[in-house]
Amino acid sequence: MLVISAVDGVQAQTRVLMRTLQRLKIPTLMFVNKIDRAAAEYDRILRDIAEKLTPAIIPMGSATDLGTRGAAFTPFTAVDDAFSASLAAQLAEHDDALLAAYIEDETSITYSQLRAHLIVQTAQALVHPVYFGSAITGPGVGAVSQAVATLLPGSEADPDRPLSATVFKVERGPAGEKIAYVRRFSGTLKTRDRLTFQRDSDQAWHCSSTFARTT
Repeated sequence: MLVISAVDGVQAQTRVLMRTLQRLKIPTLMFVNKIDRAAAEYDRILRDIAEKLTPAIIPMGSATDLGTRGAAFTPFTAVDDAFSASLAAQLAEHDDALLAAYIEDETSITYSQLRAHLIVQTAQALVHPVYFGSAITGPGVGAVSQAVATLLPGSEADPDRPLSATVFKVERGPAGEKIAYVRRFSGTLKTRDRLTFQRDSDQAWHCSSTFARTT
């Protein structure tokens, strides 16, 4: 999940991280935090995300009383016709069958069908649902937590297959040591295992087998 400030908007490091997530096709939800802070905004932040990160975003609710302790986030539901229409139009861009149904009669597409397509396209990293809220005061936290469970169904890596993973971030720890963050697809990695690394055409590091020392 990508966290963005409702006050400061998209920062340079967020752009770098989003490019990596897109390159690796990692499904990504966005959570716009700090809606209770002074100068927090809704429309401006959405424009900032669309311009600097990706236009394939889907706002999943409305935010009210931004900039106050009473700031709240209300998820859109099946009764929000404007949301359903917008969702259908956006999802149809990535699905020919849905596009054909949308052109023929957009009202024939049910909300449950749209939710099913949203789950599929989110998992394929084609669209990115956006939620607003405040981690301190609580609004929006429940909605985005539920979205992680429903829009990003987990898949278990097979521990009995050879180790295969993608390194998507490397940083320095408190003692100056290198820390690598990986997305594991199969196999098991234990302390002091040795790995081999290779770089693919997308410049992402992949690891498998043995040889390069890990910590």
